[in-house]
Amino acid sequence: MHNLYIPFCSLVLNIILLILYRYKVVKVYEENKFYYMMIIDTLIMTIFCMVAVYLIYIDYDQNVIKLANKIECIAIFNYFSNLYMYISHICNAKSNKYIVGYYILNIVVGIGIFLAPISLEITNDLTYMVTVGLGVDITMYLGGLLLILTFILAIKNYKKLQEKIIPIVFLLIFIIVVAIIRNVKPEFICLEFLATITLLIMYFTIENPDLKMVEQLTIAKELAEKANHAKSDFLSSMSHEIRTPLNAIVGLSDDMLSRNNCPDDMKEDLNDIVLASHTLLEIVGNIMDINKIESNKLEIVDTTYNPKPLIEELGRINAVRIGEKPINF
Repeated sequence: MHNLYIPFCSLVLNIILLILYRYKVVKVYEENKFYYMMIIDTLIMTIFCMVAVYLIYIDYDQNVIKLANKIECIAIFNYFSNLYMYISHICNAKSNKYIVGYYILNIVVGIGIFLAPISLEITNDLTYMVTVGLGVDITMYLGGLLLILTFILAIKNYKKLQEKIIPIVFLLIFIIVVAIIRNVKPEFICLEFLATITLLIMYFTIENPDLKMVEQLTIAKELAEKANHAKSDFLSSMSHEIRTPLNAIVGLSDDMLSRNNCPDDMKEDLNDIVLASHTLLEIVGNIMDINKIESNKLEIVDTTYNPKPLIEELGRINAVRIGEKPINF
């Protein structure tokens, strides 16, 4: 049963891929659903290939063996169909409009393969075992046509696909290798294994939305931190620039008050100017404190203060702002 060794390796690799996909890709993009279906297709291909070969070795009913081969052929065609849809969804965001055609094609071709006759060519010593017939031809030609269309689509949209085009190139090479091997040594079973290898390469190119979201959040955080630093630098610079003319206003107002040669009504206005200037200086100081808080450099100092002058100062400032408005204050 040496013919089962390579399909068995494909089966093990498929199971590993299935586990990795289910546990690593928590959420999926639309195209990744078709990648998942390709894993299922390859799993079905491998299982029924092994079943058919094993039944041949134990000389089982050929009708059952043919049924297993037909199911394998249907899975092979679905594999190429899902591959085309996978690439189509990556290249075209509106490819969902083809989904009905995708289902119809798979159903029609699946029924055609199931109803088409196939036969087994087996030697007495079981060194040569090949499935041939119309069902195999339908799978080979229609699957090959889908692969060519997929490759053309990938070449036209290679900029969108980027590294995702690599598995398509490998798959095309693998199919050529399978075609050569089938002509030279038809009993050598390797299609399932090479299809699984292609899926393994594709696994490292599919996008995990969770990981991508984390990456986007990290970039957004870095940009926010840069913007916050820029804001802090701007506020710090503007606070220093505002303090300079304010200090001049406060100084000149204090100097004018100290001369005692200005009218009483002007003294009251000068006092309001001084108080407003001190308030504005305190606001600027608060802005500086905000920057210190954000950079964890603010030092809290315990001190006593009298709230009465603060309330009176706020009253005078707001009385000026109210002016002649019909507001009781």
